Order: sequence, then C-alpha cells, then structure tokens
Amino acid sequence: MPVRKPTAAAALTASLLALTVSGCGKDADDLFSNLNGTASQRSEAGSAAAPNPEDAKKAVQKRAEVERALDKLRRRGTVAPADVRRALTDLAGRARVSVDDARSADGAQQAEGSEYGIWIGATACVTGAMYKDRVRAYVNGRYPATGCLPPGPVG
Repeated sequence: MPVRKPTAAAALTASLLALTVSGCGKDADDLFSNLNGTASQRSEAGSAAAPNPEDAKKAVQKRAEVERALDKLRRRGTVAPADVRRALTDLAGRARVSVDDARSADGAQQAEGSEYGIWIGATACVTGAMYKDRVRAYVNGRYPATGCLPPGPVG
C-alpha cells in the first residue's frame, strides 16, 4: 500500500482546526487592539457616561419641560442660540445650561438652529438640538471632555 504524503491543503486545514478549537480569534478586535486602542479608549471622548438612576429620573422629567418650551419657541420661528439659552435658563438656571450653534450631521459646518445641554444632578444631562422643523431632546450622561454638549469633530 502506498504511503501518502500530507499535502499543503491538509496541513492548512489541520492548523485552522487547531486554532479554532483553542479559541484563537474569538474576538477579531482583539487582534488589532494594541494598534487601534481598546473600545473604552476610543469611546471616552465621543460617548457620554451613563447617569445614575436618580439623576436619570429627574432628567426624564426635565426633558418633557424642555421639549414643550422649545417647541413653543420653534413655532414662533425662533431657533437662535440666544433665544434658546433664555428659554432654557428659565427652566434650569444659568450655570446649568450650555447652548451653541447647531452643526451639520457630519459636524463639519454650522447649521441653522441650536444645540443645547442642561446639567441635571451630578451625572445626567438633557441634550438635544432645535431646528426650524423639529426639536430633539435626549437624556444621557456627561461627556468626559465637554460636559453636556457632544464633542465636536476631531481635527
């Protein structure tokens, strides 16, 4: 009976099977994590921290007030940051409010409207934007680098 020599394909199949069984490659991101940073490092600047439950509950209540006040302002055709700041300051106090010009979806240029953030308690924010056709309001935590307003584009 002739003896068969292992072919390159058989050797490759055996190697892949051994790697699969040993668990290598379970998380493809682990392969390049030291080049790209870890997920937590990448998200620090761009993601808001989770608020504590008590602050989140207060923020949900404040969100409803903010939406009503800003929708009333929007219906009058007023979306400028100065007007939005006045309305939000009446609801939350001057030191708790940040307002800026709205940015386009890619963050590269200014859009007509306002972006805002209101600090609620020690850990929560009501963050959103107001345009002529809509008002957005979200409950979230604070961004490490920028407080309640999302960070701008890098570069």
